[in-house]
Amino acid sequence: MWKYLEHPNILSLRGVTMNPPRLISDWMPNGNLSNYIGNNANADRLGLISDIVEGFKYLHSRDVIHGDIKGLNILVDNPVRARIADFGISIVTRNDNSLRPATDQSMIFTLRWAAPEVLQGGNPSKKSDVYSFAMVMIEVFTGAFPFNGRELPVTAAAIIGGERPPLVGHATFTPNLQELTQNCWRQDADERPEMSEIAQVLANIIH
Repeated sequence: MWKYLEHPNILSLRGVTMNPPRLISDWMPNGNLSNYIGNNANADRLGLISDIVEGFKYLHSRDVIHGDIKGLNILVDNPVRARIADFGISIVTRNDNSLRPATDQSMIFTLRWAAPEVLQGGNPSKKSDVYSFAMVMIEVFTGAFPFNGRELPVTAAAIIGGERPPLVGHATFTPNLQELTQNCWRQDADERPEMSEIAQVLANIIH
């Protein structure tokens, strides 16, 4: 699946080695998004968010669900551009059927970024990707992981119960962006916007 994804905001698969077996991708000199934000106080946060949305819009247009999005799975190129990576548990959907990896029954996701319906045993979906994107917004604009410092079982119960991280962060985290974040993390997955809608909202904010 990864082989056929080609977009400026998606990390490209360039080849493989056989001994040992390894996947080869472009080198991202600025590391992952979480570290980049932590090391660059003047980072173009809105630009990075826009990159991530464009990458997700592309994935969802090709019926690809990432399923494990977080700052550590987004890499930063030079010149600065965010690229979505780590498609290890991604799902390809076609006409309500799905092609899933062999490890589907032991699906691994990162709890702090996971949507409530996924924590309750549901399958990842485009709408759960939207929820996880909201948690990436929290990372980018606050400089910290969502629910940072809280134990995982407590965090899971809080998310399922409807609790969300505080919307307090960098000066660029404007009320419009906070409202977008809240729309993306709605408890009811059906009420969350599509990535194409999010891209339009961001375009209006930027311009």
